[in-house]
Amino acid sequence: MPSGSAAAPGPIWIRDIATNNPPFWVNSVAISSKGDRVLCGTFFHDYSKNSSSFGPNQPGTFCTSCYDATGKQLWTDTYSGIDGVFSVAVSGNGKVAAAGGWFDDKHGLLRVYDVATGKIVLDYGQIPKRVSTVALSNDGGVLAVAADHIYVFAKTGGKFPAAPSCIPFGPHDLLTSVAVHPSGKWIAACGKTGLIRVAELAKGIVTNVYEWQAPEGKLYPNDPNSKTAPMPFLAVEIARKSDAFIVGGGDMIYWSTLANMRKGKAPAGFDTRDNNAPTGPTRAGTYPDNVRWVGISGNGKLVSVGVRSEEHTSELQSHHDLVCRLL
Repeated sequence: MPSGSAAAPGPIWIRDIATNNPPFWVNSVAISSKGDRVLCGTFFHDYSKNSSSFGPNQPGTFCTSCYDATGKQLWTDTYSGIDGVFSVAVSGNGKVAAAGGWFDDKHGLLRVYDVATGKIVLDYGQIPKRVSTVALSNDGGVLAVAADHIYVFAKTGGKFPAAPSCIPFGPHDLLTSVAVHPSGKWIAACGKTGLIRVAELAKGIVTNVYEWQAPEGKLYPNDPNSKTAPMPFLAVEIARKSDAFIVGGGDMIYWSTLANMRKGKAPAGFDTRDNNAPTGPTRAGTYPDNVRWVGISGNGKLVSVGVRSEEHTSELQSHHDLVCRLL
């Protein structure tokens, strides 16, 4: 901890939600705007070098669980499947929740819940790949899903439709993340080929789609033999109170706005490597997916990024100056 910094406060509560022995991990958590609803899900995948399976490979009993602000479990949805819950989301108003992942080796998991009761209000089993991200609007009326394509469900008459709108995203396994603006009027998505796609919605129906392709670069910048390819984007987040969004992948983060995408203006890119390090730029030669997580403030003027700097370590960077330089 840096000298002079305050000691971190302890956790308010801790819950063990293990459903297997050995226990699986919590891969995703979500919290409502007021902090009165907390959602999590259990997941496990064998990433060892001895595992020859590309798809889901860990059968078990998995769950999605909901808690209140005091840590009291309100409900849990337990199911037997493969790999389990990869992503969860809860609407800002705390009334709707969603979970996505693998159900079996041929179907992704996608379930939507009434948070007050835990009742499943949508159980969609027609997605052929893992659901990597689920995202909800503030009122829970719009659900966006990242899997083989972008799927959008919008409530009509208080109910989600049996079938979604679909925004194609290219070959399977390339779409990684999607985010929904709190208003439910637009979404942003990204993928492993450096593609950013933004779509405007009217009652859940896609009205306009804008996209931008990141330039190619070395996947392993410090390796002279590295192949050249677009940066693999892994995460996207939208500001709550503006039209700004942030996308991250490789050693780069890109900032843009809905207005700029409408104009065809390229996002502003920033290198997350420490170019002032005594030994030169760091974190550039270990992995092509160094940037794993991104965050953005409500006004879109502060961004943060989680960076995998070495094989077993991560860094949290805060780039408060990046967007300020643009504005």
